[in-house]
Formats: sequence, structure tokens, C-alpha cells
Amino acid sequence: EFGNHENDDEQLGMVFSSSIDNDDNVWIADTSHQRIQVYGQNGKLIRSVSPAGLDQPIGICCLESGEYLVADRSNNLIKRYNSNGTLLANLKRDKTGFGDLYIMTFSPTYGIFASDHWSGRILHLDPALNIQGIYGSSGRRVGQFNRVGWMDVYKDLLAVADMTNHRIQIFDIKKTLSF
Repeated sequence: EFGNHENDDEQLGMVFSSSIDNDDNVWIADTSHQRIQVYGQNGKLIRSVSPAGLDQPIGICCLESGEYLVADRSNNLIKRYNSNGTLLANLKRDKTGFGDLYIMTFSPTYGIFASDHWSGRILHLDPALNIQGIYGSSGRRVGQFNRVGWMDVYKDLLAVADMTNHRIQIFDIKKTLSF
């Protein structure tokens, strides 16, 4: 159980995303409280992270290096921070045409995949947050999505939960990066 409602420092507000780091700590994007909460395996709060410029964090993704990605509602659609909270890279929202990114996943081989939940599209970025591609559209056909609710990369496969189409779509990234 996470988020102690009796202690304001640990209380969680609205949560859309979480991620697990290399030490098996759970990172939670606490949108309502403008912070990232990091919990240990025992459910105890380890620390709160609120890097400069954070505005209602929605998505969180831990990287293997101790760095982390945050998607929030600022002018930067997505930000990459080092383990000390120093901003390393960002992607301006107006350069993408994307809304809020709720779900992100990372592959050391293929980079970052982030979903715009409402438009049914997936943004593919390299680790420096340069756009590599935009995939999908709203719809019911293969390669189209109607509310992406979860994504994960395993080896050469990208699995996507297509929520309101009631299905999971799996794509072979190695064969094609255009769905």
C-alpha cells in the first residue's frame, strides 16, 4: 500500500503513472501535489522529487542509468533528468502536436515510446528526446488505437493496451517502426 492519508508528506493525489527503478523502488507521478514520490519495496516513502519546472507530472519512466523521464503539463512535453534532478534534455510541446503523455516505456535498443492517451498516437523518441517517429491514429483497425492505457517493450516487441477497443496490440519493432 502506498500513500499515507494521515501524513501530508506521503499523501498521494491523482496518479496516472508509475515506474520501477533498478533498485526496485516504485516512482509515482503525483499530479495533484506537483511531485514524484519514490517508495521502497516495503511501501515506505524514500523521498519526494520536485525538480524545477515541474507542472502537474502525469507520466514517469525510470531509466537504467538512474535517470528518469517526466511528462507533465508544462511547455515541455517530456523532460529527462539525471539522478540528482538536473534537467538533461526536454522536448517542447508545440513541436509535436501531442497532448499529455500518460504512459512511457524505455528500451535501451529502441529508445522511448510515449502515448498520447486521448489522440491514440505513440511518440517514439531517442534518449536525447529527438523525435524518431509518430505512430498510430484514432480508430479500430490494426495500428490504430482508442485510448492507449499501457505500453511495454520486451526484446523487439512493443505491446500496447488499446483500452476502449478492448485489445492488446503487439508490434515487432525490429521489422518495422511504422505500424
